[in-house]
Amino acid sequence: WRVSDPNGDQLRYRLEVRPEAPGSGWLEVAERIAEDHYGFDATVLPDGRYRFRLSASDAPGNDGADALEAVEVSEPVTVDHSPPVLRAARRSGRGARVTVYDAASPLREAKLSIDGAEWKPLTAVDGLVDGQTEELVVEELPDDARLVLLRLSDAAFNDRTFDLRAELAR
Repeated sequence: WRVSDPNGDQLRYRLEVRPEAPGSGWLEVAERIAEDHYGFDATVLPDGRYRFRLSASDAPGNDGADALEAVEVSEPVTVDHSPPVLRAARRSGRGARVTVYDAASPLREAKLSIDGAEWKPLTAVDGLVDGQTEELVVEELPDDARLVLLRLSDAAFNDRTFDLRAELAR
C-alpha cells in the first residue's frame, strides 16, 4: 500500500479482514505494522470472498488529540483453495462431452491425456475455458483407451486430475 503523511510523521498500520457475508465483523490480522506491506498465510481463511481494511495512524509521533487516522477498505478478494470438480462425462459420437465446475474461481485450463500421452488442450462448447462452469469437447476417444485423464486448473491455480473411464463407461 502507499500512504503518505504531509508533515512526515512516523506511521503505523493495522490490517483487518472480514467475510463478505452480511453481518460479519472485522477480525484483526495484524497491528502496529511499520512496513508498507504485510504478508500472511491465506490458507487460514476458508474459501470465500473477503474484504481487507487498512488503518494508517500517525499516533506514534503525536499526542492523543493530534493523532490522525485514515481507513481504506479493499475491493472483494476471493480466497480459493479448492480444485475444480467433475460434474458429468458422457460419450458423444466418437468423443465425449464433459461438464466441469469450480465454486470460487473461473476455470483457466483443461487438458486431456490418453494412455499417458502428451497433454492436449480441450476446448469449451462456448469457445473459451473461462467460466466457473464449462462443457468441454473431447473430439475423439480411442475405443481401446485404458487411461483417459482430464486435468483442470482454475484461476487460483488449484489443479485436479480425473480419470474419465468410469464416468464414460456409464
